[in-house]
Amino acid sequence: MMKILKRSAEEVGQTLGYRVMNGLATIADEEEACKEPIWAYWFARAVKGANIDKCRKACKGTEYAF
Repeated sequence: MMKILKRSAEEVGQTLGYRVMNGLATIADEEEACKEPIWAYWFARAVKGANIDKCRKACKGTEYAF
């Protein structure tokens, strides 16, 4: 059981959502973040130096575009 929990915890730490929400995302994650409007929005808010125009284009036409 512990092996399963440990493996699950390691996999969660690798997701973009986990990195963005826990302040672990970097500029290197920008390409992946801008594929989904919700992550483009949160990425632009969370990461200093994020390309706001690029993130805004990913959000075009969605509720996250503001």
